[in-house]
Amino acid sequence: MRPGANIAKLLHRAVILASMAAVMAFITSCAKKQPAAAGEPYTYDFFAADTFINLKVYGVDDPEALCKKVEQQTAELERVFSRHIEGSEVSKINAAPEGEYKVSDELAAVLDAALELAKATGGAYDPTIAPLVSLWNIGSGNERVPPQPEIDAARAKVGYENLALDGNTLIKLKSYAELDLGGSGKGYMLGKAIETMAAAGGYGVASYGGNVGVYGKKPSGDPWRIGIKHPRKESATLGYVEVESGFVAVSGDYERYFIAEDGTRYCHILDPATGWPARNGVICVAVWTENAVRGDILSTALFVMGESEGLRFCEENGIAALFMTESGISQSPEMEKIFRKAS
Repeated sequence: MRPGANIAKLLHRAVILASMAAVMAFITSCAKKQPAAAGEPYTYDFFAADTFINLKVYGVDDPEALCKKVEQQTAELERVFSRHIEGSEVSKINAAPEGEYKVSDELAAVLDAALELAKATGGAYDPTIAPLVSLWNIGSGNERVPPQPEIDAARAKVGYENLALDGNTLIKLKSYAELDLGGSGKGYMLGKAIETMAAAGGYGVASYGGNVGVYGKKPSGDPWRIGIKHPRKESATLGYVEVESGFVAVSGDYERYFIAEDGTRYCHILDPATGWPARNGVICVAVWTENAVRGDILSTALFVMGESEGLRFCEENGIAALFMTESGISQSPEMEKIFRKAS
């Protein structure tokens, strides 16, 4: 067995724990399965979309029913966005030849944001990256460094320009275009979860792996404090984002990776321009937005862009983002307004 194979398999089994640790929501009490006293949350955990999901609900008459509703809603959305579920909407699109296809409102909403931001970021995020994701297969336990000709062949099939969207009509310009919405669909699921929870009243937090959303007002009037875990130090944080609402999305090189035979570490975030895992010195990127889908996409795109180009993009577009490299932390002007470093 090649060096690192055992590590990769352990990571595959434990990926959910790693992604859960990427972002932590700081609230006033420890997690419990039932609220023990006034002011404590009802907590509910489940697994979907290869992700550990945690809900914390305050001030609702029947929190269990609400959380089960969110779980069911998430499962239904997974059957839209997952390319791995047979019969899912995305899997059908991927198997279809070029042509025009009517898509659901949910898929149209994600594709609209995905294609817009793919163009805006110059392809740093690309929803058609599926051929490269399948080739590298990082997180499966069967990873390998593909030969360059295989990478080139897969990369030739990647290109957001091979898709167009007109309302609810998806135009597939090339039969080989395949969607992978791992960097956007989860954000949509989180956004809908927060929407559903907020409609029930009260206040609370939803954590979908590396993405966290908050809603409602605390009785104390204090803002929400969403902590960002230190990617290299266990049980430590870089600091926290202090906001009244919205979403924090984190992408990092520690979530899923494998060690190649030569000892090189490759993370799961692929650069569509090269076909290789992104390696530009960035360890993690955290983004705050009022839109969960855009935050999910931007955290991936900025990781691929790298610190210098990413910060310039954030400044030009008013994006609140934090970059961590081996040299330390850098922030966009918008993030500086809301981020508080850990003491």
